[in-house]
Amino acid sequence: MRPRLLFVSLAIFGLGLGAPLFAQEKQSLKEKPAAVSLRQPLKEARLEVQRVRLKKPAEVVQRGVKREVSVVLEFRVTSSQAIPVRALDPVLVVGDVSLREYRYEDHDHALVFTLYDPEKAKDGAAVYLQFGNDAASRTELQSFHAAAVKEN
Repeated sequence: MRPRLLFVSLAIFGLGLGAPLFAQEKQSLKEKPAAVSLRQPLKEARLEVQRVRLKKPAEVVQRGVKREVSVVLEFRVTSSQAIPVRALDPVLVVGDVSLREYRYEDHDHALVFTLYDPEKAKDGAAVYLQFGNDAASRTELQSFHAAAVKEN
């Protein structure tokens, strides 16, 4: 008798409580924004390059050798859409140089990459952004032109 009573109670109250929960779940699904595919190029991406003279020299270690740097190039990639945070880090490739040091700015609508050896950026070099080795995420940007570098 008790198992039957329990079953009947659950059926009555469960259905009564379940319907509003399902309705709420359907409503929250409608409110969610459409999912953005992370494996696609950024929309309306632009590149700006600025020469920055550091107030205090930065210590850089490359291939086990320490040195101080007082002038760097900052490559700022901006997009009309928020740049996604992914498990794969963004990489900016300038010619044959891969830049991996970056920071997000402008409410995730900009990524700023730092090049500690400005002379490695060759005039006319192709520039693109991608996440890790995911070629589907590659965003082609305008080529690097030394004459277009802004001064800090």
